[in-house]
Amino acid sequence: MNQLASVALTVLWLGWLGTVSFGDVQRLPLKMEPVWPEPRADAPGPFRGHDLPRLRGVMSPNQCREEDFAELARWNVNCMRWQLCRNWGVANSDQDLAEYDRWLDGRLAVLDKALVLAKRHGIRMVIDLHSPPGGRLPDDTMTMTQVSAFQDHFVEVWERMATRYKGNPAVWAYDLINEPVQHQPSPVGVADWLGMQVRAAKAVREIDALTPIMITTDDWSSPTGFARLAEVDVPRVIYQVHMYEPHGYTHQGVKGPVPNPAPAYPGMLGNKRVDKEALRRILQPVRDFQRAHNVHIYVGEFSAIRWAPGADRYLADCIDLFEEYDWDWTYHAFREWPGWSIEHLELPVDKNHHEKAATDTARARVLKGWWAKNNRTPV
Repeated sequence: MNQLASVALTVLWLGWLGTVSFGDVQRLPLKMEPVWPEPRADAPGPFRGHDLPRLRGVMSPNQCREEDFAELARWNVNCMRWQLCRNWGVANSDQDLAEYDRWLDGRLAVLDKALVLAKRHGIRMVIDLHSPPGGRLPDDTMTMTQVSAFQDHFVEVWERMATRYKGNPAVWAYDLINEPVQHQPSPVGVADWLGMQVRAAKAVREIDALTPIMITTDDWSSPTGFARLAEVDVPRVIYQVHMYEPHGYTHQGVKGPVPNPAPAYPGMLGNKRVDKEALRRILQPVRDFQRAHNVHIYVGEFSAIRWAPGADRYLADCIDLFEEYDWDWTYHAFREWPGWSIEHLELPVDKNHHEKAATDTARARVLKGWWAKNNRTPV
């Protein structure tokens, strides 16, 4: 019995006995951990959404160019997560819905061209709605968890996109929302971070019964969020996680100066050892969820900033774990911001100065080594 049900039954029982009075009543927490079933040893394999041994790829570039897709094909990449993104990190943006639709129409026209190129070069695409209607509040809470008009529009957007891309062979999956965050309870009648995904997923299924749908957790799609994630009652679903932990290592110098000395991997971050076993512990909630529900996991984003000491070893250890757990993955990012680029030198540590490397960086060698293992069948 869950906590809410237990409280309700207690109230009913006390009311039957006589007058009920309450002193210090505490509101139930916004984020409650579900009770998971034990894994079934005889369960069939999970729904994967494709028939390849693994999808290993990249987050999309900032533009749509044939030469970029051709380069990824030479690297043997077989998957790309295409970002429909703008106004990242700007509070109270995307609240003019007519203007939002004009922006989205322009981005979908670009995506149409990208899907043609993806099919030509054998790359499966994940359509990622990076910027939702309503944007985010100053505390990063997605506005559509608070305002029904924005959430309704979110569902309508996915109905439009499902109608537009149903049956497109280059589309592997619909990624409903990027990195939801909710620090404020939803008002009555407005779904929360998970409920809004379920609403959109069910609307998509009314139009498109086959294309896989990505469901993710709150707290920026973090591994820890999986401890609170409940399995959804929607067919053909894949669950997505993002891996940037520990954040103090992967994002050193992204906002503010790099600490001196700079955190290295493997090594100490504060008073904690960061190594492969630490990464395994960080990812354990995702692994537990995968096993408990017999579902497939997709790592939509993972990375370490190019100047982080030992970034190549961090990427190698992350991927080793993804592969051990049978997870598909896309690296953040390809020809987007040079800070994450594997084509730029690890040094200098400067957000405004980036030098292209003449030969493969250590990070590039790690990733290209894994991409070389890909199977690439016609899309």
